[in-house]
Amino acid sequence: MIPFQICLFEFLTGVPPFCDETIDLIFKNVLNQNIDWPTGDEELSPHAVHCIKSMLSHDPSTRPDLEALKNFELFMVGMLEPCHYYYENF
Repeated sequence: MIPFQICLFEFLTGVPPFCDETIDLIFKNVLNQNIDWPTGDEELSPHAVHCIKSMLSHDPSTRPDLEALKNFELFMVGMLEPCHYYYENF
């Protein structure tokens, strides 16, 4: 799930989650789960942060499976709600 978490973070923010200047620093960021979470106007919703953090566990047995992910509020209402509004009004 970590590759999906990385893609989701980058999709929502426009930058990779563990971005840094060298490969060694990126690797340390991954191991330490050091992410520069956006703030202010670019801050992610609590639903998005919860979803991404849940997939970061180093222990695969504690990460959500696909069925659990489908039920995360992020995918139920978090970022999809505005899309439904636009599609219904076209």
